[in-house]
Amino acid sequence: MSLGLILGPRLLRAAGHHSEPMFTNTGVVAGSSHGNHFARIVLHEILQAAHTSPPQRDISAFVDDVRQRGESEHRRNDQWVPDFCLDVLALGDRFTAVGFEISSKTVLVASSPAIGQRIARVLLSRAAAWHLPSDWKPQQARAKDLGVEAAAGRRRCARLLAARRGKAQARSKRAAWLHKASKKGAQLYRAGAQPQAQYGTQCWGIAPRPLAKLRAAAVRAAGFDRKGQCMTTAASIAFGPADPSIALRVDQIIEWVRLWVREPQLRERMCRAWAVALARLTHRDQETFEQQRQRRWHRVRGVTCATIANLLDIGWKPLGAARWKDIRGNAWIMTEACDTKELAGDLRADAAGRLWRKSAREAWGGQGLLEGPDLSVYRRHHKHLLSKNLLVEAGMLDASVTGATWTQQRLHREGRRNCEVSVLRLSRGEHAAQIVELPCYSSRGGRVAMVRPGLCTFAALA
Repeated sequence: MSLGLILGPRLLRAAGHHSEPMFTNTGVVAGSSHGNHFARIVLHEILQAAHTSPPQRDISAFVDDVRQRGESEHRRNDQWVPDFCLDVLALGDRFTAVGFEISSKTVLVASSPAIGQRIARVLLSRAAAWHLPSDWKPQQARAKDLGVEAAAGRRRCARLLAARRGKAQARSKRAAWLHKASKKGAQLYRAGAQPQAQYGTQCWGIAPRPLAKLRAAAVRAAGFDRKGQCMTTAASIAFGPADPSIALRVDQIIEWVRLWVREPQLRERMCRAWAVALARLTHRDQETFEQQRQRRWHRVRGVTCATIANLLDIGWKPLGAARWKDIRGNAWIMTEACDTKELAGDLRADAAGRLWRKSAREAWGGQGLLEGPDLSVYRRHHKHLLSKNLLVEAGMLDASVTGATWTQQRLHREGRRNCEVSVLRLSRGEHAAQIVELPCYSSRGGRVAMVRPGLCTFAALA
């Protein structure tokens, strides 16, 4: 039945008219659950012959996207280039011999421009036999591989990721608009904008400034869109441990650990690359520590540099590719039996602690946020207000807990002297509610809130 769906005739229909039946014998049909499996079956014999014929090259395939990779142990060694060119031509001839078409989107990315030009000339000599256009230019500075740009380690390719984040932020704005009408609008962010924004960050990482913009868009989509709010508190309420500033950094580091455990034959090379990347990001004699922190991501080129930069941002010391030291001085050594869950838990805790300490220094009324807040009282009262359909009061509670209240003292400090609003009052029947500014200390060092008819104030936990 699946083969009949793929090989059956197709018709184009428009305005009540139908085209002549068309038969296809190439390509993967969109919507077919077995189309990918059939494509792998067809490619298996060709790729098996390429893998078994000497010299063996690194060939990988994802459905109909095939990648062939060649390299040498030393940078100046180019003796492998002629054999690699022969292998590329042989693989292309195998595809065309059985009726496959080589796409004009085929590109060549090389770490050395000279080597890339040599291989490109060989490919151009076979372009006519492969039915490629005359203006085809195989050599490119970067290529897109499964939605992620690659440049053979020469530079950091974040243009595609930045464009994808921009589209995700636009979708987050639409989710924020829908959230004002229905609380279920936040689900649109988790289902659409969040996967779109986070795709590919495990490879290249994400710099602090784009990460802050992505986090702000996520918080707004969750319904927290108030001026002057504590972004860390709002993200903790909306996402908990899945705060983008925490989750994206930790996920990228854990991917490095999984690569280390899964590919033991690459560990020696990973150690050499780690030493070079660590020196590139940290050993700057003429720069202060603050200058190194600000310019760190300008020097990130690949997954190794991104892992080191994320560890430094969290506060860990990347002593080596398989040995790290956390904030408390505990040493982590990567082995085949490494517990990634425990490692991810400590990374999340230290990343969250760094964010809370920053909020305690910078957020309005955040003196008690050094160890993070206890939001149990807030969640209980917020759920109670929503169950009574007191949406305005629940919004006032959110504003007070996230530090989005504007008193005369805060207005004066921010230089907004023309604004006379210092207390927000709401009348509902015989009851009234108002927000007042009171100290936000608790026994656990966090900001919590309690709402009662007549007054919204901060309560200390026993």
